[in-house]
Amino acid sequence: MLADDGADVVEAAGGLLFDRASAGWIVDVRTALPAEDTAFRILGVPVGTLADAAEARDEWPDALVVSGKLHSQDAAVRDLFLEAASHAGTEVAMWGGRWPRDLGQGVVRVQHRLSLAAVAFKSHAMAAAGLPRDADATEEFRSGRSGFDLAGSRSAVP
Repeated sequence: MLADDGADVVEAAGGLLFDRASAGWIVDVRTALPAEDTAFRILGVPVGTLADAAEARDEWPDALVVSGKLHSQDAAVRDLFLEAASHAGTEVAMWGGRWPRDLGQGVVRVQHRLSLAAVAFKSHAMAAAGLPRDADATEEFRSGRSGFDLAGSRSAVP
């Protein structure tokens, strides 16, 4: 998961992070700005900077979820997102911002329904990130028509 800062990713996708880590997924969060790790320790996931991620990739992840804000600001992130979308085994999704034109118009809205534990842990993580503690029971992302079944329910974006 790639985001501009820690608060952005905790607020938008903290429940997805918690639920996937709890299910045994290897979850990695990278932020453009250095992030305090308390909120991420609460969610059970490591956090580092995008600069740390510059190391060579041996394989592509199963999913790449990106902040729309970071996508719009960073050409390297845009290139990575587009490249990841072209890999058959990698699902891509985004919160906020605009869906990349290069990926076509077939965009769906995807909702992740947080487990009860995710709501509780996300609430504490949000407080640690300096955000209000009110964690919604769902998180919303956008994805291409063929991707991101990881989050749960889907609907076409008008």
